[in-house]
Amino acid sequence: MSAERSTTPPQAAATRLTRAWHAVVGWLPSGLGLLILALLCLRGLRPGIFEDRRLTTEMLRLEQELSLLEAQTEELRQRLWAHSDPIYLERERRALALARPPALTPPPSPHPQSRAGLPPGALDATAAGAHTRHASDAPAGTARVR
Repeated sequence: MSAERSTTPPQAAATRLTRAWHAVVGWLPSGLGLLILALLCLRGLRPGIFEDRRLTTEMLRLEQELSLLEAQTEELRQRLWAHSDPIYLERERRALALARPPALTPPPSPHPQSRAGLPPGALDATAAGAHTRHASDAPAGTARVR
């Protein structure tokens, strides 16, 4: 019996080692696949997703800027066309000439005795300054156009 025990444990150990080796070799392709997938997730996929988000945001910003520039280009194109039209230029010139209302004369003083003792025209200068209308005094959008 001692002879059987001495031969059985090395055979059993070899058999177990062989089975373990077959298990490792059998699972090796799966383990390598899982390792590659883990590396892809940790180092390759996450930075790729972040880069995709950054590029998408940048693309939206550039599209907005492009549409703004296209609108400005169209507005400038219309202005250029208008400034090459002689009829538009003449209307613009007339509108600017009529934009300034003429200065109003001061109203007569209700108290003629208040002028006594002052040099001639002293009250007229202050009254004229107080009652004169300038273009800057007019409300916005009151320019007359014919």
